[in-house]
Amino acid sequence: MTLSPAVSTGDAWVSRVGDRVYINNSHENPDIAQDIRLALPGDLGTFSGTVLPHSSVIVNRTGNQLRLLADVDRKGPCTDDRITRLQLTASSQPIVTSTSTEVGVSRDQATGTLGLQLGHDAGAVERVLEF
Repeated sequence: MTLSPAVSTGDAWVSRVGDRVYINNSHENPDIAQDIRLALPGDLGTFSGTVLPHSSVIVNRTGNQLRLLADVDRKGPCTDDRITRLQLTASSQPIVTSTSTEVGVSRDQATGTLGLQLGHDAGAVERVLEF
């Protein structure tokens, strides 16, 4: 029996509340990355990527903006580079702004895919996409 419709495909925990999407790696102790793929609020496109061990991402749609906030646990040794990698596939490419210098951006015009690399050396990273 399904209590609510699926929000995403992949194995990360994802919950949608209004125009907000909450994404968490569901493993408490093992260092295992998890995949996500979901439709963005307001039919903006498809959001996909890998959720690092001990990490979370919040996606919030406000008007013509999509705000991403990603954070990872930086305590103890980890088996990855602590960089959150996300992709957005949309019919229109957004303008990308950031409140952090720990961000890389790539664009594939042929597929309409925007790639984001969010480094967490200084903590949480926020990225704003304007459509």
